[in-house]
Amino acid sequence: MDYPLERTVDDVPKICVRRIKAGSLFVLVAGGICSVFIPLFIFFGILALFGCQTVHVNGHPVCGVAGLIAALIMAPIFSFIFTVIVWLTLYVGIRICGSFKPFTIAYVSADKPKV
Repeated sequence: MDYPLERTVDDVPKICVRRIKAGSLFVLVAGGICSVFIPLFIFFGILALFGCQTVHVNGHPVCGVAGLIAALIMAPIFSFIFTVIVWLTLYVGIRICGSFKPFTIAYVSADKPKV
């Protein structure tokens, strides 16, 4: 069947690389982790604002405005810590695997219109 919008796996542009630069990998990991952690911490802070014991500081629950402020302070700190841990493990893994076999990365070009 010859449909004009039919796509196969081979239509996607690909590049072959040995490794990903450390800065590029850090940006990708930070974007993924921050897009999940920051809204989650804000949600927990809002729950703490209304009296739920969702935010703990030194093992003690913090509620009210203090809980919201604590959650807003914790969000970037925990996001950064997890980003660094995941980034380091991914970078080491990519360096080890890339020394044996190059990676093939399928991508969508930035100049293509969104579909």
